[in-house]
Formats: sequence, structure tokens, C-alpha cells
Amino acid sequence: MRIGICGAHRTGKTTLARALADSTGLTLMDAGISAVFREMGLEPSRTLSFADRMRVQDRILDNYLNQMAGLDNVVIDRTPIDFIGYLLADLSQDHYQEEAAGQRVVEYIERCFEAVRQTMSFVIFVSPGIPLEMAEGKGLVDPGYIRGLHWLMRSALADSGVAHDYLPVSYTDLDMRREWVEGMLQYRFQFKALKPKK
Repeated sequence: MRIGICGAHRTGKTTLARALADSTGLTLMDAGISAVFREMGLEPSRTLSFADRMRVQDRILDNYLNQMAGLDNVVIDRTPIDFIGYLLADLSQDHYQEEAAGQRVVEYIERCFEAVRQTMSFVIFVSPGIPLEMAEGKGLVDPGYIRGLHWLMRSALADSGVAHDYLPVSYTDLDMRREWVEGMLQYRFQFKALKPKK
């Protein structure tokens, strides 16, 4: 069982993944996006050149694939669907002026679709809804930007071919979210917790 938590930043994905891991015994995986930006000397809330944007996107996807290789019974706080959303949200018409940029973007999206199909049993999509909080090293905290990411990711997820469901928007309480996900996994996969509940 490989569960991905997908959605824009500041929506509680990592918190939900951690709670799910604690309650079910799934191993929590941190996609480490902020760490990749730090290692490359880049800031996630800044506009990047096309070359830098594609370098960081490739590194993030490669890092994800290396993390997920051979693993089972995991929950991870980002998926390749998230990677597609951030790429598309951060590109402008100027970026597409670069030679072969459009083809490069299409190839990256196809790699992400293939990666999510190969690595995920199920993806849970989390919508914006909890109060926005600033955090160092995280993406731009702006309701419009986050809503745009939400729509891009939701559309990409629908086109991905991977099994998924949408966490109800009104579920903003962590326990309510965790219980909903556990119920969904039990209903769809007859999933039982790997460790006894406390």
C-alpha cells in the first residue's frame, strides 16, 4: 500500500500524512522538496529561469523515485501530481520562449504521470481550507496562487489514471481528516492498520 497526499502547499498534507502514519503504522515519507531547493541554492517562493526551474523539477522527481524505489506500506506528503502543478503554476509566456521549452514541459509531465502510476496505490487530494500560515522555505502564501495550484493539481490528478479521491473540503479538523482517509482505505482496499491503535 502506497498512499500519496496531494494538493497545494499550506493545506495540511504533511500533518495529515504524519497522523495517518501514527495511526496505521504506515511509514511516513517526506518528499523533501524544501531540502532540494536548499541544496540547489534556490528559493521556492521566487521566480526561476526556465533552466533552473527544469533543473529543480528533474531533481525533485528523481529524488522522489529514489525514495519510493522498493518501498511498500508508506504514506508520502507529495506526489508527482504536485510536481506538475508547481511547474505549470510557475511558468510564464517568457519561459516558453526558450528553445524547445514546450516539448520539455510536456515530457516532464508525462514522466510525472508515469511515476505516479508506478509508485502510488492511491492518492488523497487535499483542498485549501485550513488557515494559511507562513513558513520559511515554503512556497508563496497567497490565497490566489494556492487556489490556482489547487485547480492545476486537481486537473492533473483527474488525467493521471491513478486511483484517487478528494478529501471533503469541509473537513479541516485533523482527526476528522485522518478518520476519513482511514475509512476510505478500508472501504476501497480492505486496508487494516499495521499496528494496533493506541
